[in-house]
Amino acid sequence: MSEQKAIYTPNIKKLIIKRMSMLALPPGSKNPLLVGARVFLEPDYFLKLWQKAEQWVREAIERVKQTSDNPWGDDDEAIAKAILEEETTTPTPKACQ
Repeated sequence: MSEQKAIYTPNIKKLIIKRMSMLALPPGSKNPLLVGARVFLEPDYFLKLWQKAEQWVREAIERVKQTSDNPWGDDDEAIAKAILEEETTTPTPKACQ
């Protein structure tokens, strides 16, 4: 059985990377330079962050799809774009940190 590769559209990729940065550099990090460098120095840590961020993005998109007032339907890319736009205009909720 061959492993299926995930396809990342531009906004989904941006959202995953944004979430990764939040996971890699949590608010209040004592030494952000050292904490951030770990992402580049430890490939396994990078992969772990990517997987966590991807899971968060997929779950967020699914939650939006399940809402009754979802204007984007099943369009993952449009939902990711809306989340990115919302995040640029409002502070990040504590539940997302």
